[in-house]
Amino acid sequence: MKKLGLNYLVIAAFTLSVAFTSCGGGSGGDRSSSTPSGACEKLLSALVKKDYKMAASYLYTYGTGYTVEDNAKLFEEDFSYFGILKYKFQNEQISADGKNATVTFKITFKIYENKNEGIAEEEKEEDMGFQLIKTESDGWKIEGDGRRLF
Repeated sequence: MKKLGLNYLVIAAFTLSVAFTSCGGGSGGDRSSSTPSGACEKLLSALVKKDYKMAASYLYTYGTGYTVEDNAKLFEEDFSYFGILKYKFQNEQISADGKNATVTFKITFKIYENKNEGIAEEEKEEDMGFQLIKTESDGWKIEGDGRRLF
């Protein structure tokens, strides 16, 4: 069971690193989806609240074959094995052309030994990042899908 939990943590860490690399970090400032950090804040906040469909709506999945509903299902499956306790944005970098960004943050997870009983086996802190792309219609979106963000 411990190995399974560790595998999910690794998957989660990778997914978060992909996701957070695109969301510009930052301390304070605008956290609306009009900024990279804002989009990341909304995604992470939705995941903490277990609003997986809302979290999935902040992903840029053009060409991946995943819908918002598909990603929401993936988040729900993964977050039955781990959860986000807290996160703190560290940096936000927007490309010179203003079309891409990277957001880095520190995140603390809990990994469940027994997901049905909600028993947390361990807590782990990771530095992660999201890559983002700026869309004309929806503002900043995090690149990736519900399986590869964490």
